[in-house]
Amino acid sequence: MSSKNYDVIIVGGGVMGCATAYYLLKFDSTLKVAIIEKDPTYEFASTPLSDGNMRIQFNIKENIQMSQYGMEVMKTFADEFEVDGVKPDAAFRQQGNLFVLDEHSKDESYEGYLLQKSLGCDVEWLTPEEVGKYYPLYNLKDCVAGTFGPKDGTMSPMGVLNGYKKKVIQLGAEYIHAEVNQVLKEGNQIVGVKLSDGEMLHSKIVMNAAGAWAKHIAERVGASIPVEPTKRQVTIVEANVHPQKVLPALFLPSGLYVIHEGEGMFMIGKCFADDYVGTDDFVWERKMFE
Repeated sequence: MSSKNYDVIIVGGGVMGCATAYYLLKFDSTLKVAIIEKDPTYEFASTPLSDGNMRIQFNIKENIQMSQYGMEVMKTFADEFEVDGVKPDAAFRQQGNLFVLDEHSKDESYEGYLLQKSLGCDVEWLTPEEVGKYYPLYNLKDCVAGTFGPKDGTMSPMGVLNGYKKKVIQLGAEYIHAEVNQVLKEGNQIVGVKLSDGEMLHSKIVMNAAGAWAKHIAERVGASIPVEPTKRQVTIVEANVHPQKVLPALFLPSGLYVIHEGEGMFMIGKCFADDYVGTDDFVWERKMFE
């Protein structure tokens, strides 16, 4: 069995793992970084299965600041992540996010609105009539107010991932197609990982960026983390209406959200209390749509 040494080993080559590797190497280009990804097609990974929405409309300061930073990254993404003359396309479009509020959600959302404004966010508090102007298709049922973030938008998660992945490889990170079978430790010190083929990679820093499988990785060193991979489902519908421009992403008090993809195509999603928890079910279920 072979053995290699690294400054940092990252378990999981999705957008979180690749982005972390990028910023580490940007901070110190001499670092030896390994990214371990068990499925480079990313068929079941969280990144490509994401809706790819970015918004500053949160009630938690740290979430808002992360989104503010993310929007700054998107401004120069194509240029910063150019590799061999090819610029990645994150397909970022700022059509805005529109939150419809009812009496139950109004007060909490207003507190969030004030926090967002205090942090310099571009966000508007709307009357029901103003909500209707932004989204003429909505019937305003139970709407008492709304918030609109004009710079919120959607992107291609896979486009962002590919941008980070190709750039970190150019910067010297080692991208390894393998599965981590064991996290190695000596006493209370992490010392590396053992791959399914028996190869051992050594580092005193191992980052768990395994997404939906992060809990399983943590359990291999006796740690418990509150990560529950929950199945979500979206449905693409084609409507008879064809708005002349892309409408804002619409978020309703019920938890239902609608993302206009252009023309008459809309993506609709909602979470439920009994959504399946696990990593072995990726089947679209009609009953969830109905």
